[in-house]
Amino acid sequence: MVQEHVPVDVYILCGKALKLYANFSVGASILAKEESKVIMKCLHSFIKHYNPIILDGPPAVPGNHPVPITRGIFPRTLLLKHSCNPSAFTYNYENKMVTRAIAFIPAGEQVTIPYIVSFEKYSKNQRVDILKRWGGISCSCEACLNDWPIASLFLSELVHFKCPKCSIVVKGNSCIHCDINYQRQDYDGDKKLMVAKWNCNCYQFQQLSNEAKISFSNIFKYQISKEDFGNLSRFLEFLEKHVEIPCLPYILIRQHMCMYFLRE
Repeated sequence: MVQEHVPVDVYILCGKALKLYANFSVGASILAKEESKVIMKCLHSFIKHYNPIILDGPPAVPGNHPVPITRGIFPRTLLLKHSCNPSAFTYNYENKMVTRAIAFIPAGEQVTIPYIVSFEKYSKNQRVDILKRWGGISCSCEACLNDWPIASLFLSELVHFKCPKCSIVVKGNSCIHCDINYQRQDYDGDKKLMVAKWNCNCYQFQQLSNEAKISFSNIFKYQISKEDFGNLSRFLEFLEKHVEIPCLPYILIRQHMCMYFLRE
């Protein structure tokens, strides 16, 4: 009979579980060696089956991906649904799983996290294939429904603003739906007001973008403060309300929010 290798991290996790919840000591001092292996395999299988979340440790080599160190059961986190454009970010702090929002989540809407893929790194076809093989998951988030491009294809910080009147994305200078050219300054009445709002949005975008770039630098240098998070939050709120998503600033804001949480 071939014995399946039980990784060291499994022994650690199962050993702690036995020590906390069983009425006997850890290890083979009371249980026979083979019995210990069976119990550990059963517990390991249970955790793998009911909980896909892995606690990561620091990478063995700087710059590499984090190294999985163990698995744990996190009931609240497991209630979160998958989205390729998630509204939340999860990370581990010591033996805890922390969930932080990286989008504005209206009351009553689901909180979502990326189980294994997100639109920034994988194309729609890649995500569909990976999610199907990983857990038979079918995603219908906005990134999948609208086939959003991956982050590396966004080469410019230029954005498309939404029409202040109808909220339809304006391609160029004019909103065809409202018959307003936002480069004209000779309108009267309601159209004049809409042009003023458009110009205000353009100015506010530039101001928020400049503040966010300062915070990007602070976060990168580990010189973070609550003011930096405020800058990111205000810019993200503005983008979601007034700009076509996705865009490069939207991607950068969310990436730096995740970095902020990991470094605060």
